[in-house]
Amino acid sequence: VNFKGKQIEITFDEYIRTDALSQELVISPPFEERPEFRLRKKTLIIKWDEELKDSTTYTFSFGESIKDLNEGNILKNFEFVFSTGSYIDSLAVIGTVVKAENLQPHSERVFMMLYENHDDSAPLLEVPDFVGVADDMGNFLINNVRPGRYRLFALQDQNRNYKYDVPDETIGFLDSLINLSPDLFSTLLAASPDSGFRPAFDSLGTLFQAPFQPTGQPSGRENLIADSIFAADRDTVDFSMADSFILQE
Repeated sequence: VNFKGKQIEITFDEYIRTDALSQELVISPPFEERPEFRLRKKTLIIKWDEELKDSTTYTFSFGESIKDLNEGNILKNFEFVFSTGSYIDSLAVIGTVVKAENLQPHSERVFMMLYENHDDSAPLLEVPDFVGVADDMGNFLINNVRPGRYRLFALQDQNRNYKYDVPDETIGFLDSLINLSPDLFSTLLAASPDSGFRPAFDSLGTLFQAPFQPTGQPSGRENLIADSIFAADRDTVDFSMADSFILQE
């Protein structure tokens, strides 16, 4: 907490190698420029130049980029989290994204993007406030989000700039806003098992009307949130999207 630097160092208990780190690493909130990476013995050093936002929790998600040097075992879903404020935000959005034409996961990476700007044009004009990426099964987790009201977009981002600015990119969005608040915890506990969102069809995407029947939770999810700092008077719950989210070509 109260981090003000422009470099982080992560030391592992054995020698590692990083495969496709520049492609695998997802930083939320996103940086304007990609940071620099280098290895020094067992330490991964990440350096950047831009100023960090005040009172903001940053999450570095490494995907499958970190492997041990000798056997090549993957350290899946490893995250490094710090905050420029006095505590770490611990709310999260979890769900599943599929293609509208066949209800199957997209063959390419899909980025899940949360915007505090509720305009439909937000992905055209600005980068998201928080971002995550769907896995091969379409499961996604956006971790360490602060309380607020967000619009959720899904984007198959071909040029990796977190904007919908390429004609062939696939996009979808949730028609209603997501309200992330610790106060939702009691409401979620009291909800009936088959309660969920109503469907809404539009030109870009829709929400799939069915209770969420997961084929598998995102691997390592428990580990991803285990190190968060919880406080009774702040964002202490993990908020889950309880339905599938559909991409329209």
